Order: sequence, then structure tokens, then C-alpha cells
Amino acid sequence: MKKLLVLLLSLMLVASLTPLAAAGELEHMELTVTVWDVGRAFPEGKEKDAMLKLVEEKFNVTLVPMNVGWGDYNDKYMTWAAAGEMPDVAGGTAMVGGSTFYSWIEDGVVRALPDDLSAYPNLARYMDLPEVLAYQVDGQNYFFPRMTYNDPSYWCMDRGLVIRKDWLEALGLPMPTDGDMLLATMEAFTDKDPDGDGQKNTIGFAYNAVFPTSQQIASYGYTDSRWVKMEDGNWKWPVCEENTIPLIDMLRKAYKNGWMDQDFAARATNDCRELFAAGQIGILAYQNTPKHLNNIYKSWVLVQPDKKFEDCVALVPLTGDKACAFQEMSFWSETYMGGHVDDKKAERIMMLMDYLYSDESMKMATFGFEGEDYKVEDGQIVPTLPLNEAGDMISLSDKYPSAGLFATLAVWCGDMLQYENPAIPQYIRDMSQAEYERRVAEWKSPNLDWEVAALNLPEKTEMSIRTNTQWSAIIADGSDTPTEELYKTALAEWNAQGYEAAWKAVTEAAAKLGK
Repeated sequence: MKKLLVLLLSLMLVASLTPLAAAGELEHMELTVTVWDVGRAFPEGKEKDAMLKLVEEKFNVTLVPMNVGWGDYNDKYMTWAAAGEMPDVAGGTAMVGGSTFYSWIEDGVVRALPDDLSAYPNLARYMDLPEVLAYQVDGQNYFFPRMTYNDPSYWCMDRGLVIRKDWLEALGLPMPTDGDMLLATMEAFTDKDPDGDGQKNTIGFAYNAVFPTSQQIASYGYTDSRWVKMEDGNWKWPVCEENTIPLIDMLRKAYKNGWMDQDFAARATNDCRELFAAGQIGILAYQNTPKHLNNIYKSWVLVQPDKKFEDCVALVPLTGDKACAFQEMSFWSETYMGGHVDDKKAERIMMLMDYLYSDESMKMATFGFEGEDYKVEDGQIVPTLPLNEAGDMISLSDKYPSAGLFATLAVWCGDMLQYENPAIPQYIRDMSQAEYERRVAEWKSPNLDWEVAALNLPEKTEMSIRTNTQWSAIIADGSDTPTEELYKTALAEWNAQGYEAAWKAVTEAAAKLGK
């Protein structure tokens, strides 16, 4: 990540135009574009901001938004696709490898990217990644990966445990590093008044949105929902297999004894994050990245201003022979060119997207313009944005509404640059970086095979299982029935919903690939 900052500070790249693409030689054209909440980049009744003007002038285009929101984006994409009205540039669909992805390609809803990417070096550096190549159809790429990290190993920080280290100190407890120690800490945080207010009003453990089987408690091995070759030689989802039972057994014990959030199944997405920030939760399963920890911090300083965040909060350094990192593709969503786009417009879109993948664009969309929105001191970016009436520095999107569009259409700049972002306290960035380095050095990687993950099989499409539903029911089961017996019932349900047929089909297809 530090290498990336050096690049950002040392390279002000010229936009990667083709030989015919000098700014004065480009004919003007309109490009329709959509991504979640794109309308915010084009506030009604207001003049276009300087960032939007720069990009439009650079490529002699007018960007025309086709707005979608969180509640209607899927319906709108499907309606546009069926009517042959897809935007020229459509981002944020997160459907690579699914049935819609392949049907859109077959039906011509989306257009292939050109084979020769030599004129687009910023884009080209990502198109040879194994997880991108795996989803080629007949040797062609049909999407722009919306990159999250330059180095995919940083995904290991998107899971983990955040803990009240001041509560540990108050109770004289060591930092937990495995399941047994976690249970003991959960119990103490629930029953021994760790905040010293004389009341039993604290929750030992809770999770925020992402279910614990998705590598939140990594010391139990790989328990996530990705295709992995198991010891029996078959390709299966570990989350559906017996190896996940010890983790669930631990959580079941915590829940039964009242050491785990008793309302976990009913919580809204960020409820537990806010409860942790308010001092009501001791251990929180939550992303350990600077960006996400900063979300806790911003709430913390409002509700607990008398307690210094850095004195109270730490990341749990889980250890053990089985400790296994969370792994994901270097992208988790994508952007398409509409199938109706002609060659001229396709070339312009390629030029625009190549620029958005550049270090210059990422820096602009994240920090603004040097000399106006930030300065560089001792190699560090120092924001200089004006203050609002409350005395707080305004956000970049307050000044440039289009910043959010350019920071997400090709690259998740907020993720890519978060370890260098001065808007996040240095303590938080250092804490995440140190834990990242420890995990990379000590933990196993599941080494997921993206070619197997990308297998286009009807059995995979027809599988409709919800592992979190059954595991949640088992965690909340207060009976004396062994977890192994409850698991057998859940497995039978998953098999009836297509899991067994899917893993057998994947295993057979993987064998044909020599895997």
C-alpha cells in the first residue's frame, strides 16, 4: 500500500488516449451512465462541478445520468435489459458468474471489451488477473472489474473481531487468541460489569451484518461459502460441511449462556456497530479495515467523547494452526458497456474507463486537486478543504458531487486508498496495517481456485440454499440436542435445495479441468 502512495504522489499520468484521441480531434458525444445513486453527481439546478467538467472536457463527452437507487437498481437493470435500453455504461450490478451475467452476454445486452488493450494500460493491468480471466466467455471479457484492492491479500482485513481492550484491562484478562479464550472473555464481558457502572447491561459478543461463518472467527479454519477441494477429493462449500460444526458449537454455547447478543437474528445492518460505539458490546465481529473502523470511531466520539478510542479499542489477534484468512476476488462488482454501443462510442468508453483506472484519477476522486483541496507535506497528503458552519472540514463530495461517481465506476477508491487516507486517524490505519502484516505472515490462505468458482453449471444456478438461516436456528437452539444432529437436519435441507447436486457437478467439471 505504501508503494501505491509513492506512485500516486510521483506520477501525474496523462490520460491514456489512443493515437487518434487528442482532445481537439474527438467529436463530441453523449454517454449515458448509471451506477448506484448516480443522480447525486448531477444535482438538479446546479452548475457542473470542476471535477465533472474536467473529465467531460478531457474526452469531449457529456455524461447523462440514468439514476438507480438501492431499492430499485435490480428492477431497473432488468427492465432496461429486456427493453434494449441499457445505458452506455452500467456499473454496480454485482452479477459476474451468475445466470443473468451469462444470459446478458448470450442475448447481446452487454458488449465485449476489445481483445487488444495495449492502448489502455491502466485497465490492462487488471484484466489478466486470474479471477477476471476466469469469467471470459469464448475468450472475450465482457466487464470492467470494479477493483477493491491492488493486492487482493488485503481482503483478509474485511473480516475479524474488534474488542474493548480497556475492559480486558479492567477485569485483568489476557487478550483472547482462540475459541476457548473468546468464550471466557464473552462470559466476563457479560457477567462481570466490565464498564464498572454497577449494572448488568453489556453484551459479550455480537456480529454486525456479516455472518460469523464468513471468516469472522478465523481460528476455526475456513468455513466460508466458496468452492474448496475437501479432504475427500470433492469440491464443496465448507460452510455446509462438518468442519464448521466446532465454530457453531462455540457460538451456540455463547448464545445459550447469554454471552452472545440474544437479538442477533433481528438486528438491522449497522445496529451492533452503533451499540459497540455506544459502549454496550465487548467483542464485535466486524470488518477490520481502516475505512470500517473509522465508521465506529465517528460514532464513538459522539456518544463516548470522554473515552479515547485508541485507549479502548483493539483488533483480536487470533492464532492457531487452523487460522485461515478471508479471501475474495480483487473485485466484487463490475461495470458493463451496453450491447447497443457502436465502435466509436465503445472506443470513447474505453478511453474514459482507462482514465478512471489511472493513479491520477483515483487520487483526484479521493483527495481532489493538489494545491486547492490538499497539499503534500513530508510525503503525506494533508487535506485543505474549507470548514463548514460547525467547524468541521467539508467532505470532497460536498464540493464535488461527481467525486462519488468517479471514485466507484471503475475502482472503489475509498477501499483502494484507505490505508493512506488522512481523513482516517493515523492510529486506526496503523492498527489495521500491523494486523494485516501479522495475518499475512501467520495465517493460511484458502487459495481459492477462480477457474472452478467460475464454472457455469445449471446445478450451481439451481442451488438455492441459505446457510445463515439454518446456522442461526442452530445457534439459537436451546435444547440438549447435539450440534452434530442439528447439522444433519440442516444438511438434508441444503441437499434438497440443490447443494448435493451442485457439489457433484462442480467436482465432475473440475476433474475435467485437471483439478
